[in-house]
Amino acid sequence: MGLVNINNQAPHGETEKIPKDVSSSIAHIKKLSDSNWHTWEPTFIDCLQRVHNAKEILYGTVVPGSEAYDEDLDKALVGLIHACCDNSPDSRIDTYTVRGADEEVQLGSTLYAKLKKALTLNDAVKRAGLQDRIHTVRLHNRDVVKLGKELDSIWNDAARLGKRFDEDLKKSTLYHCTGQDWYYANSVDALKTARPDCKYDEAYHALAKKQQDGEVSGRIRGAARVAASTDSGTLTRQGRDPGVGVTPATPQLLQNAMRVEGQTILLKIAQTHQAQVNLLLIRRKR
Repeated sequence: MGLVNINNQAPHGETEKIPKDVSSSIAHIKKLSDSNWHTWEPTFIDCLQRVHNAKEILYGTVVPGSEAYDEDLDKALVGLIHACCDNSPDSRIDTYTVRGADEEVQLGSTLYAKLKKALTLNDAVKRAGLQDRIHTVRLHNRDVVKLGKELDSIWNDAARLGKRFDEDLKKSTLYHCTGQDWYYANSVDALKTARPDCKYDEAYHALAKKQQDGEVSGRIRGAARVAASTDSGTLTRQGRDPGVGVTPATPQLLQNAMRVEGQTILLKIAQTHQAQVNLLLIRRKR
């Protein structure tokens, strides 16, 4: 089927079918692209609520030949939809908005139906891709926080496409990824046994704390090794050059070094904990 470009501007008589305040409201909504139909469409329709039968014509409940049908309004809706499209170089929306050679006149109702069919099909493909991501997501470097961000990204992307993945699936994916690592395996089993009905956020918070505790223990052991190495190095230098007046490392110096490192760790814990609390509050508000 051949394609014919059309002028985005509707004839003056047709534009009068759309009140200026409605056109102004629609001009301020985000432009339609090939990836945001589910967020654009409800906003666009909401702006048209004050235009009698506009929504019904687009939805096909008022059709040509019926008493309530207004052909001039249907034609005016074409220009309105075109004005809402993202025509930037990176956009491919014009693939769907051109008029077919077999269309004598392009109507708003036919253009709307064409866009809905094409763009929701794209979304179905994207949702299938998100389903695949759920099965391939993995825990890397025992980083539960990074894993949580990836799961949030998948669930948020699905919601933007009009699909709400189940929260129990999110929790089971978290358990599956972390349970394969020996460091988290016992914690996952304990959560399943003691709190089988806990929400995803609770499970995530418990495992993130386990990660944090491990990082703290690692830092303390690292500080002890550094202090012990300093002690050994001091004694070695004294053995090579007895004349060098270097005070040997003592248990008190070791304790001081660990206290300084401990203060740094406590500050990091406080910052991490506050960030996790803020994230939990944001999730509960959704």
